[in-house]
Amino acid sequence: MRYGAGHASEIAYVFDDLRSRNDAPIDDKDREVAKLMNTYWTNFAKIGNPNGGELPAWPAYTPQKNELLEIQADGAATGKPDPKKARLDVIEKAVTSGNLH
Repeated sequence: MRYGAGHASEIAYVFDDLRSRNDAPIDDKDREVAKLMNTYWTNFAKIGNPNGGELPAWPAYTPQKNELLEIQADGAATGKPDPKKARLDVIEKAVTSGNLH
């Protein structure tokens, strides 16, 4: 998708329940990502921490580091600083200053 995943498109991955649209084949990489996401979410539900086993580390959020987990187009998962932080900071400043109507 040109602008990234659409709203709620992660749900099929979270529940590892990918279904074909119009009988299109489901890519093996998508199946791997679904398994990865399902494992993170299951770990979090069980123990309150998404990490475990051989999973790439999902960094715990802190305002100082402002890191997130990004699952890239190739299926690799990596913890990294939020690439949209500057944009979100501008929006937050506008909202808190009352300059956004």
